[in-house]
Amino acid sequence: MSSPAYALPLRIERRFSRVLACALLLICGISLAVLPLLDVPWWSKLLAAAAVSLQAVLTWRGQVLPRAPGAIHALSWQADGQWELTRRDGRAFTARLRRASFVHPALVILRFVADDGARHAVLLPADAMDAELHRRLRVGLRLQAELV
Repeated sequence: MSSPAYALPLRIERRFSRVLACALLLICGISLAVLPLLDVPWWSKLLAAAAVSLQAVLTWRGQVLPRAPGAIHALSWQADGQWELTRRDGRAFTARLRRASFVHPALVILRFVADDGARHAVLLPADAMDAELHRRLRVGLRLQAELV
């Protein structure tokens, strides 16, 4: 990165995102509202409602308000290009950023492969972090993509 303003390392600590919470509640609410209209047996509606509700809880704890023990709480982008991800329980591990990541001014989705082969996705809406830090992350990712 050419400017000191974009210098690495970059440390990101995730926090609650109102936009992501509203989107999750809206999507799950619509999904649950449509279930009674389906022409399927009642037990399959109940099973689908349980699946949607479980997914909503898991997404809430892992992405919206990262409080689950295994949820990624903090990310650190090192000067050598390596990423260190820290879970809520304090365990840290290194990971490689995948090319399948998504960068947009409103949302950054970082997809990682850990050293043990596990895959992780981290959603970073603009309201989940400081605006300047979100901008620095987007610029750094775009500059890195141009170098590859």
